[in-house]
Amino acid sequence: MEFTNLGEAKLLTPWGTATRGVYLRIELGSSVKKVALDYDVLHQTSSAREFELAPAGSSSMGVTITFEAEDITKFGERFGFVLAR
Repeated sequence: MEFTNLGEAKLLTPWGTATRGVYLRIELGSSVKKVALDYDVLHQTSSAREFELAPAGSSSMGVTITFEAEDITKFGERFGFVLAR
């Protein structure tokens, strides 16, 4: 997935910081998976992150992807789609 930080604040990776970081929040049906950003993403900067949505052979399910400030709030645009088998 590739995204661009359009917000004014820097998106902080949780790696090596004393503060909570930003994750991609992936809602797969009734479960939630969080994927950490690999590095800080400055305003107007793009980044890409690869991750597996679901194992091969999984049944059809709804998927929603957004951002999460760790244990604080979800934010940003929500992208929803359906994985069809």
